Amino acid sequence: ELLQSQTLLMLMKHREWRVQVTALQAYVKPKREAKGHFSPVHQIRIGSDDVTEKNAALDIVTKSLATYAERAYAVNTNEEEDEDLAAQSIATPTTLPSSNIKVDTMDAEFIVDASETLWFSHLSNVMVQVVHAKRERKEEMKRMEESKLIEAASVVSNELKRLLRMAANRGVSVAASFSHFDAQGIGYADVNNLIEGLSRLGIGISQPAA
Repeated sequence: ELLQSQTLLMLMKHREWRVQVTALQAYVKPKREAKGHFSPVHQIRIGSDDVTEKNAALDIVTKSLATYAERAYAVNTNEEEDEDLAAQSIATPTTLPSSNIKVDTMDAEFIVDASETLWFSHLSNVMVQVVHAKRERKEEMKRMEESKLIEAASVVSNELKRLLRMAANRGVSVAASFSHFDAQGIGYADVNNLIEGLSRLGIGISQPAA
């Protein structure tokens, strides 16, 4: 059966279809065997006792299988696609809700039959890590917000330093400059004093950045 990638992705979510495909898989008597390997970090295997044929082209195929596995477990964030799938009454198995997987290592076994036809046999070794998509998005947003705060604080800090240098060049003492922020003369300035003092200088800054 010839299937397009989109159709295959849809059918792979149907538990009964997957079981039937597995049950109908025919046995092919191998003339020789070959192996494909995928790992995001290339590892050189030295002193291996593996006698199966190694082929760079099969490594590329194995990489494609790893990519497909990751996409098959990807979280669907498109509500319209969710509604379309529900309308088609496809039985979606419970796998990894709100999560993705990342393939760390994958070994694919291939066989060549008597007519020199290459067949994919099975995956002999697969190592994955679960990636919580929602958690990652929250952490990424948090990092972006922190980065913006640091950038804003740096801009304000540089401007304040420039103004203090100008004041010093005009003979304004450090104590006089500090009194601009310590309006009550109590000897220290808190965050609110800093924000108010910067505001009087025409510099705006948020509470978190301050």
